Amino acid sequence: MQVSNVTTLNTHGYGVLIDASEGNWSSIHTKGAGTGNTCPNSGSTTVDNPGGGGASQTSWQPCPAGIYVRNVSNVNGVNFLATEGQYYGIVMVGVRHSTFASLAATDNSLSTSGTWDDLHLDLNVFTTVGRGENHNLAIDGAVLGANGQLNLTTSSSAPTTRYGLFINDGLAGSVGDATVAVGGTGCTLNDALTSSGGTSTVAAKWTAGNVSGGVVTGIKHDFSVGGGVYTVLPANPVTLTGGTCGVAPTINITWSKASIKGVSIGQTVTAATRIPAFFTNWIVQSNVGNFGPRGVPVLSACGGGSPALSSGATDNIGKITVGTATATCTLTFAQPFTTRVNCVVQSGTTLAAFGYTYTLSALVVTATVLGGDLVDYACDGY
Repeated sequence: MQVSNVTTLNTHGYGVLIDASEGNWSSIHTKGAGTGNTCPNSGSTTVDNPGGGGASQTSWQPCPAGIYVRNVSNVNGVNFLATEGQYYGIVMVGVRHSTFASLAATDNSLSTSGTWDDLHLDLNVFTTVGRGENHNLAIDGAVLGANGQLNLTTSSSAPTTRYGLFINDGLAGSVGDATVAVGGTGCTLNDALTSSGGTSTVAAKWTAGNVSGGVVTGIKHDFSVGGGVYTVLPANPVTLTGGTCGVAPTINITWSKASIKGVSIGQTVTAATRIPAFFTNWIVQSNVGNFGPRGVPVLSACGGGSPALSSGATDNIGKITVGTATATCTLTFAQPFTTRVNCVVQSGTTLAAFGYTYTLSALVVTATVLGGDLVDYACDGY
């Protein structure tokens, strides 16, 4: 399929819906998606696809996006622009073995309630017959931000919760593909099997797709629960439990992986990103370094009373309210940087001997008397 030079204006629903695999899409421009549509942001249209699999996940119907890419494989897209939409700019769900370049989503989320994003990557499997978690998805170049600013809203009430880039669900370790290592014995066709090992909130599920003489020769995803959500991946080969097998089969798993680079995020109402504290096999890079995935850091040895981080603080940026009677405060990153990091720290007042040091895993602020100070920090790296 070849589709190019498409423009939509002020659609009630999605501007453009891409749900056909094996195609090339280029020069797609949408403006004003969701016009006149009052989306409840509840039930099946809740802002984020419910995690963990099951019926609530597979019945998700997101509020109108300018460009909505769902449940596809082997799609290439270039030069996408989604602007002035009431809700999302670009939404991608269940995208496998696909590449996208030169995306722009700006001045969206004009609705005055709810939480919306210019580029929304919700990584759970989309339907029970879908192609699984986002896997081998590559995005090169995304211009985001300026969501729903006052000069574009049609209401006197300004938007309050808007982000440039959203990534959530699933890719904190989720199955991409798998092959049979050892087929076990005594198994039956369509046996329901579960991955063992690792640490997960949702374990990956499987079905014995091909069986010969009790030996599993082919494995299929059980999409009713997605590809699992792991914080610690099990080592290959992974043993499968359940079913009728006398000796458990084992499989080698390729975990979901994806990358987004060349990201530029302009002004946003709430924050540039909302990204979980951990991922596996995801690379998220801005033009000048890695701004994600980053989570909420932890304060320690920051004095008495109630030392605190500002609302929305991440490893990359935030404000520290130091506690009482201390000369030091330590901020430990939610996810340590792996190669380099550069931090800039500024005191809210003039303090004697104010200084700071940082490593890949933590930032330490010091002064002769640091207690009660407000400290702004910004850290960037990869």
